[in-house]
Amino acid sequence: MGSRIQNHRNGIVTLAPHLLPERRPLAELPTHRHEGEFEWFFCAEGGGVQAVGNWREPVRPGQLLLIPPGEPHVFAADPACGCRCEVLMMPYGFPEGEGAAAAEARLLLGFWRKRVLERGFIAGLPEEAARRGGELMRRIRRWSERPAFGGTLRTHAALLELLALAFELDDPPRYRLGTATPEHDAAIETVLYFLDNHFSRRISVAEAAQLAGMSRSVFHRRFTRETGMSFCVYLNRLRLRAAETLIADGASAENAAARCGFFSRSNFFDQRRRYGEECGKG
Repeated sequence: MGSRIQNHRNGIVTLAPHLLPERRPLAELPTHRHEGEFEWFFCAEGGGVQAVGNWREPVRPGQLLLIPPGEPHVFAADPACGCRCEVLMMPYGFPEGEGAAAAEARLLLGFWRKRVLERGFIAGLPEEAARRGGELMRRIRRWSERPAFGGTLRTHAALLELLALAFELDDPPRYRLGTATPEHDAAIETVLYFLDNHFSRRISVAEAAQLAGMSRSVFHRRFTRETGMSFCVYLNRLRLRAAETLIADGASAENAAARCGFFSRSNFFDQRRRYGEECGKG
């Protein structure tokens, strides 16, 4: 990867790698993923090709990308000149704390995640705004390298400004002013995204509430309000839909049950009898 500088500040990891020229085919490169972090990537010089799942797109200088947690990805630097870039890893729960500013920031992070998953992982900002994002990332790295009084505050402000670049988009986010508990909405959205990608795992209501940063009772009320059903019913419906799809594609009921998080084949059929009609309606 060439020179690599890694620093931690406010739970943030910053890197300034020089990615060496890559001559191997993209399909031969191993992917990786970050389970709990968003990766902001700014191409400063050179370029390459970014792959995220089945999505592939050339990357040129001045472009800003965002890769959400859990997405398998790999970057192949330009085979002639490589790529110099700024990388910033942002925890999915950023920022911590209460208050309107923190709640709005979490909503913006949720907006960014939804947007790139639907439209592709290049941020889609005007070039001037994208370059401003790259400069913010460079400043954050510099403040992290040389800690000084005020650095934590300046870093936090720059991170919020990075999220606020969403307002430079052609279709900026629009939320109602005065949403009662926007931080809870963003937290429930995080849990729903986690379940969509990891529904086969064993996860209890208590664990989901912890992921959302709420007490179990508050989580139950908020989750039911957002989805119209309890956590257990929602999770079972996800699993049933996935299993039915696998069976329709030729998998055995036993194999589908195991892959979708059911205890056994009989457990799958028990849940289908219990929730099957509801699942078909959703």
